[in-house]
Amino acid sequence: MCIRDRYQRRVRGLLLATMALQTRILMLAMFVGVSNATEVATLDEGATDITYRVSWTCSKHTTVGTTSQGIFTIQFTGPKGTTTAKTLAVNPCQTCTAKGDVSACYTSNTGVVPSDESRGAATCPCDPTLHSGVEFDEKKWTRDPGQHRQMFIVAEDVGDLTKVEITSTSSRSKTGVWDLLGLRVNTNSQKTGLGNGVFYVKGKQISPSEALDGALCGKTSETSNPSPGCLVGCNAQVCEEEMNALLGF
Repeated sequence: MCIRDRYQRRVRGLLLATMALQTRILMLAMFVGVSNATEVATLDEGATDITYRVSWTCSKHTTVGTTSQGIFTIQFTGPKGTTTAKTLAVNPCQTCTAKGDVSACYTSNTGVVPSDESRGAATCPCDPTLHSGVEFDEKKWTRDPGQHRQMFIVAEDVGDLTKVEITSTSSRSKTGVWDLLGLRVNTNSQKTGLGNGVFYVKGKQISPSEALDGALCGKTSETSNPSPGCLVGCNAQVCEEEMNALLGF
């Protein structure tokens, strides 16, 4: 075999080896791409919780509801199902005046739920999960007629709301009545503005024997003056302005 033939065979061998290496690199890149896509899909599928921004206004009447004692939970229902019950309010229409009741005691607007780590040195004296029966310790609470408050509730994303239910879980029968003027639920992300929209519930009196079972009764401004306990969905700014004015927001 002449030198030229040996040279040509060596070049062909190098070319084949290079092509094989390129093929392996391409296959590896495709595998990594598919793996990453799968991982992203899995993360998206697992991100099922959202932060509900829930505001309420109490009636200004002093005869009913301003001294309600107890723990009130909330559940949201939509086409995807019903959330687990979450604590909405402890002694609504009252304000905790005990030392140590700070923002770290409550779920943040970014959805950070209080934990031993996040609370740090905060004692959270009005948190019934840490201090059993605190809702009945009158020394730690002050009446607040007309109270307006916002809470952040982390729960499952159930889609467009079709019902909002508020229940009193008080262990005592005589706890007063929560005279709720109105409730506002914003399901949209505070970061992106995207979500399932803004909903309102016209208030009613809530007690251990009388839950609020707010079923959807209208969209936008179709129901300009809804009946007590009625859930209204807003998808226009004018609707929100009307409902804010009606329900004291």
